[in-house]
Amino acid sequence: RDQPRSRGLGDVYKRQVIVDTARKYLAAQNSGRIVKDLTGAKFEDLLREVASNHPVAIWASIDLVDIQEVYAYTIYNYTETNSDGSTSTPKNLDVYWLENEHVYLLKGYDLDRNVVIVNDSLNGEMEYDMNRFKECYEQCYKQAVIIY
Repeated sequence: RDQPRSRGLGDVYKRQVIVDTARKYLAAQNSGRIVKDLTGAKFEDLLREVASNHPVAIWASIDLVDIQEVYAYTIYNYTETNSDGSTSTPKNLDVYWLENEHVYLLKGYDLDRNVVIVNDSLNGEMEYDMNRFKECYEQCYKQAVIIY
């Protein structure tokens, strides 16, 4: 294809909305809590956060199935703002969604059994194979958020 492609743009947008909304809400409540976007973090770094008693909202897939990118729509005449304030040449941008994407709350793990312990809004508290969970996290562009 000649057109540029945005992988998971909508999914990244959802994460950013969560981060921005949480920060605004906590500020309005005069809360001392901090919202930290950990997107791009190594999986092992997320486990360190959990070990520090900071549960992590982490994007993976429903029932840990493989993620599929599905065409959603095209943004016509899309431009980006560069760091110097200039804008890129307009182009058409195909936007793809991640099918079966899901957010879990990673709250524990057991290295001896190689499992993660999560709160899953679809299935309740669950244990999943750590290697498979890590694969799904990576398929979802390593998106994660903590509030502490």
